[in-house]
Amino acid sequence: MNGDHLVSVIIDNYNYGRFIGEAIESVLRQSYRNYELIIVDDGSTDNSREIIDSYYQQNSDKIVAIYKENGGQASAFNAGFKIAKGEVVAFLDSDDYWSEDKLGKIVEIHKEHAIVQHNLIRGEMKFVNVLETGSIQLLFKKFGFFGKVMPTSALSFNYDVLNKVFPIPEVDAVRICADAYIISHALYYKNIYSLDECLGTYRVHGNNHFYCAGDDIERSGKIVATLNETLQTKGLEPVPCHKTQADALVSAMAVKSELSYLIYGTGTVALKLYDYIIANGGKVNYFSDSNLQKWGTFINDVEVINPEKIKLIREDFDKVVIGSSYIEDIVKNLGDLGLRPQVDVVFPGIDLKG
Repeated sequence: MNGDHLVSVIIDNYNYGRFIGEAIESVLRQSYRNYELIIVDDGSTDNSREIIDSYYQQNSDKIVAIYKENGGQASAFNAGFKIAKGEVVAFLDSDDYWSEDKLGKIVEIHKEHAIVQHNLIRGEMKFVNVLETGSIQLLFKKFGFFGKVMPTSALSFNYDVLNKVFPIPEVDAVRICADAYIISHALYYKNIYSLDECLGTYRVHGNNHFYCAGDDIERSGKIVATLNETLQTKGLEPVPCHKTQADALVSAMAVKSELSYLIYGTGTVALKLYDYIIANGGKVNYFSDSNLQKWGTFINDVEVINPEKIKLIREDFDKVVIGSSYIEDIVKNLGDLGLRPQVDVVFPGIDLKG
């Protein structure tokens, strides 16, 4: 990508009249001016359409307004993408809003990366600790696990990638979580660049459509199943489907039951690894964690030690197994301690920079 790229911003809205004005204003205030704002109202019954129309009347050179019958987020995104002209497409939920430099920053990154995500402020803190990593696409395609991926308002894509993803199936599984389907499908083709900078705000108001939609695990399973149906029609290999992301990550580990291990991590993945190793006759001699508050505590009568001590007790275990999604950071930390990736350290058998 070269030059001053047109960005298509797509806002989907359903009954968020009390919020959508701020979302629209945050786009109109962007320091990067080469954009079109496509607002799709999905059959709102509140005052949303009056608000959208008032902004359109004053900014018809920038705004395209689409008013349609209610069909869910997937149908709204389909309607918006159908008319998008930009080389970059960025999504914004109508109850969120962006910082003024958002578009300018992502356009620069899109010159070399097809999918970009950045952090958001949720309440008073970052949404998650987004870290740049080369492993997300490969983890997803091989093991059905894609780690820290942000919601709609933090995602943007090169048009060429989305052209392979759209139209989105307008089925119940993705009716209100189409962004999860989009990022999953797009990851099948390209890796994601993660910018750990807050370029917007995720508004928490007690009625967020996605996060009030029910069981997270069940929903994720339905999304992956829908994606696999699409991939099958294209003659492509399906993505592995697990009950949880922790199950996906554990399934990616080449753990041998006859060996003894130090598990790096103390969360859900680490505990599942512990159960797997013990159930298959192996041994866990230590846990380790970068959180100093965990040092000296015990999990299932196994001590949690400071990572700096690992090299001092190297003879007490056969291998380190990474029980965390922060694989790349931990591999680097262990390398600094003299442990060799895929020799002394067990983690998904892929090239993290591939």
